[in-house]
Amino acid sequence: MKSLELTKDWKPSEKFESILSKMTEYSTLPTFKEARQIWKYLSVKNDEDFNHLSWGELLSRAKILNVHTYELINGLARVIEQIGEQPIIEICAGDARLSYHLQNRGVQIKPIDDNSYNLSKGKTEILSHADALKKYNPKIVLGCWVHPEEQIGFDVLDFPSVNHFIDIGEGIGGATWMTNKIYTKRDFKIKELEDLSKYCLNRMDRPPRQSTRITWFRRKF
Repeated sequence: MKSLELTKDWKPSEKFESILSKMTEYSTLPTFKEARQIWKYLSVKNDEDFNHLSWGELLSRAKILNVHTYELINGLARVIEQIGEQPIIEICAGDARLSYHLQNRGVQIKPIDDNSYNLSKGKTEILSHADALKKYNPKIVLGCWVHPEEQIGFDVLDFPSVNHFIDIGEGIGGATWMTNKIYTKRDFKIKELEDLSKYCLNRMDRPPRQSTRITWFRRKF
C-alpha cells in the first residue's frame, strides 16, 4: 500500500529519514525509542531537518493522530489473544492502519469507519459504529481516538454482545466521551493498561507529557 504523504517540497535529513519512513509508511512500524527520538528533538529544535515543522504539524501533514509503535502493537495483540474472544471490530478505524498491523500479528479484526473525516481506505468497511455493532455482534471492540461524542462509547458498552472495549485515547477525565461519569454506571470493570499506554505518542503530546491512555472495559459476569 502507498505510503502516507507528508509534503512534496522537502525531505528530512538522513539521520531521521529511516525513522520517519517507519512512522509514515502504512506497512512499517517504528519502535517507541525511535519515535520518541523525533518527538523529543522537535520539542527543543525546529529546524531544517523537518522544514521547521513542529511535532504536531509533522503528524498533521502525515494524517497521523497516534503513532503506532512496535511495542504498542505487540502488546495489544497479546492482550486480545489472552482475552480469546471473537468477533473483533475496530470502530472509527480511519485508514485501518491499526487493524492492519494487528492482523499481521494474527488478530482477526475488522476495521470499521463511517468516513466522516474522509480518511477511510484499504480494507476499511464504511459503516457507522451502530450499524457495525448490529452487523457483527462483536465480543471485543477496539477504538483509537474515537469521535469525542459520548454516545459512541456508550453505544459500545450498552451493546449486549460486547464483553470488552479497549479504548485508546485521553482516558478517564480527558476531553473525551469518558469525561461524563455516566460510563461508571455501565456493568463493566475499568482498568488502564499502563504497560501499553507508555508506548503511545499522539499529535498533541509535548515532552515530558504523554497524554494517551489505554482503557480496558471488561464486562462483569
